[in-house]
Amino acid sequence: MRKKSFFSIIALIAWLSVYSVELAKPQFYSNGDFGFEYLGKTVLPVSSSFDFGGGISDKDGNFYCLFGDYLQKINTDGEYLWQIKYEGEAYKISFIDGDLFFPIRNNYNSTIVTYGENTFESSNADSYFLLKIDKDNGSIKNSFELEADDFVKNGFDPFSKYRDGYAISDEGDLFFMFDINEQYSRINKDNEVSFQRYGDNDKCLFVLSKDLELKKAICLGSDQDDETEYVRSEHLSPYMTFAGDTLFMYVPFLGKECNVSLDPKNPVIAKNKSSYKKACAAFCKYLVKGDDIKLLAYNVINERDGQIKRFAVNSHNRVVACQPEWVFDGGDDSFFEIQPDMTLKELQGYAYVPTGCFYYTKQETRFYFDENDDIIRVGEPSTDEEITFAEGVVFPPSASLNGSRIAKYDGNTLEFKWVLSIENARTFPLFRVISAKGLIYMIVGNGNLINLNPMGEKDYVSDGIARYIETYRIKTSSEHVSMVVNGGNDMVRHGSDAEVVISAEKGYHVESVKTSKGENVEVSWNGRCSIKNVTEPVELIITTGLGENSVDQTDAVALSVYPNPVKDLLNVDDADDASFEIIDLSGNIVCSGVVSEGKIVTSELSEGVYVLTINKEIGSYSTKIVKK
Repeated sequence: MRKKSFFSIIALIAWLSVYSVELAKPQFYSNGDFGFEYLGKTVLPVSSSFDFGGGISDKDGNFYCLFGDYLQKINTDGEYLWQIKYEGEAYKISFIDGDLFFPIRNNYNSTIVTYGENTFESSNADSYFLLKIDKDNGSIKNSFELEADDFVKNGFDPFSKYRDGYAISDEGDLFFMFDINEQYSRINKDNEVSFQRYGDNDKCLFVLSKDLELKKAICLGSDQDDETEYVRSEHLSPYMTFAGDTLFMYVPFLGKECNVSLDPKNPVIAKNKSSYKKACAAFCKYLVKGDDIKLLAYNVINERDGQIKRFAVNSHNRVVACQPEWVFDGGDDSFFEIQPDMTLKELQGYAYVPTGCFYYTKQETRFYFDENDDIIRVGEPSTDEEITFAEGVVFPPSASLNGSRIAKYDGNTLEFKWVLSIENARTFPLFRVISAKGLIYMIVGNGNLINLNPMGEKDYVSDGIARYIETYRIKTSSEHVSMVVNGGNDMVRHGSDAEVVISAEKGYHVESVKTSKGENVEVSWNGRCSIKNVTEPVELIITTGLGENSVDQTDAVALSVYPNPVKDLLNVDDADDASFEIIDLSGNIVCSGVVSEGKIVTSELSEGVYVLTINKEIGSYSTKIVKK
């Protein structure tokens, strides 16, 4: 056995040496103002042979995900804060009232669901257990059993992975819908339901409070039994989302008409405008105030229009929806903004490019607004055509590439910010961006061996979570000044401070410094300033005037340094006997000494960019130099 194990290791090493070039490695494309730094990885403690669920993250940057049979919380340093084992079918988690909403279903060969030391047994043969989980320690706060025996088999399941099948209001009320059969009469052993029936294809809209207590169960349906010749359940998918106090919901129906008011006493009848024996749907908007639900508007969608799904909502309640080219999730997705009358306005631009490259599968496009209302697009190539993310960022046909992409665009201007590309990832990694912390999480699963470090260092993982952070450029377009940021690197990590040294050309002085937003920046007598808590690219507008003075026009330190780029000798005027240091971009002092006869020898330096600091009695002077 040892001999076999030894040769297996040798074979693995040989395989890595041959194929390491082809292993997936992140590549980063930026518009120039954004950067990308690798923070490290967290190796998952369980096998990835199971599908992992959609990850979510809180405002502190903590990451929650389902992986294997564990619900896990991981902090920004990649450390496990808690992980709890469960047994049952679970695909998705969300936030509800500041905690976690975790729906879990018993397996078909068992009536038992377990979560940590808690056991739930179905009061009937098949149930969902809706759990409210304390996000601080993973304990259960509330639970609700939802019997599923009398739901339509193979009907729409709002809690399946990645679907927008349920929605949570600002007050924390939970809305979801199931297809119900003719025998449906109770939610669980403690909650009987009775309502007016419309046909054999009814749906039931459930409303639960933030504490998972039943508030409403409303029957929807068409005027008669199923008349369609052939219906795929994916077309009968009641996707929904909240935008403020407004609920947007897709209500499918099969008969000639459907009451979409959610009120049997005051019906509003939507007419089926599909061709003979075809399914139809009403795309509806409701105002939700407390326990009242009022229909505001609706628009009937037929089989040629596709269906509305996969909503994205920004902080200003702007709603964008995906619509496939064909009714049964075929072809490319297009993106639309929902208008007040429920008509659709198609959106254009790279952020909404309707190509298969953003697909997870043909049914699961990943699109959302982040915390700063920027647009995030995630997907993998599924087309034989070139894919263009932005000007100058083009990928070849997917026939020659397997991989994943995540792109970020300004939510207002649609300006391209960056694209992260991972080639040769055979299955789809999960991404999540937390703009409030500048973090990007990527889960790698199902045996993918990926080099996570975009800088090229070998840091492979097959089952783990990689963490990255955005960086931002500090720049100026002002004349007669040079500027050094953080010792020579213009990029500043999200949330960090930028230490800037501003040097005026000989014969000029700095009068004022402002950001491009008009904010004043206080500058010390030797041209130093600090920009606190950088969370976006910063441009400094530096005003200069004639005269060799500092900002307060006293004790100026202004030197003339040339040539730049330099080869062997650097000339420094008016600095004889002053000490100097030359520092590389990693912060290491590579050369130091005293200026002699106005010259500094640079012949021993390697080619690259450095920061020169000269110290005189009245202050220090720093500037960037390039060795060629």
